[in-house]
Amino acid sequence: MSGLKALFDVSTAARRFRLVAVIEAITWALLLIGMGVKYGAHIESATAVVGALHGVAFMAYVVVTLLSARALKWDWTVTLLALFASIPPFFTILFESWAKRQGYLAELSADDGDVRAEDAVPEREPDDLLLWTILSTVLCFFPLGIAGIVKSAAVGRRWAEGDYAGAQRAAVQARNLVILTAMVGFVVIFLIAMVATVGPPGGSS
Repeated sequence: MSGLKALFDVSTAARRFRLVAVIEAITWALLLIGMGVKYGAHIESATAVVGALHGVAFMAYVVVTLLSARALKWDWTVTLLALFASIPPFFTILFESWAKRQGYLAELSADDGDVRAEDAVPEREPDDLLLWTILSTVLCFFPLGIAGIVKSAAVGRRWAEGDYAGAQRAAVQARNLVILTAMVGFVVIFLIAMVATVGPPGGSS
């Protein structure tokens, strides 16, 4: 299983944790947008729905984190770090990336190019997600999308050179950049739509 389809695979504790970490970060972005609209455009209801969504995502993240900690045998330090990551915006994604590199996310860590067993040869070349990086570049936020294309192109090159760990690492980075590009693009489009609808913050009512 590869690409964005893998993100929605919840068959294991590690995969469930990854999905809920991404969802929690997305709702953080929506809440920040809502707060900007509320205090900038003076629309009091701007945080009502997104605030509720973030609250649900936060609770789901806490529950899934505790279940994951038990299933994956995290110690209390890692568990506390995972729980703390839900407080600052977007830290759940940073924690997920760190936990994967450190070997705390089971098969996700095994799929990561940063895994210590770099001598092992993978069965097949990782998905470079080139189509997704191109689409995210064109439709979302092109500066991050360009970085994603560079990482996608590196997958095949490193695989051909025999740098299998590097190919896997580039594939993971490409996937993360696709997700981040889509999130940033969504935020930008949402802000533009809000400004077009209600006018710029501080403008005349």
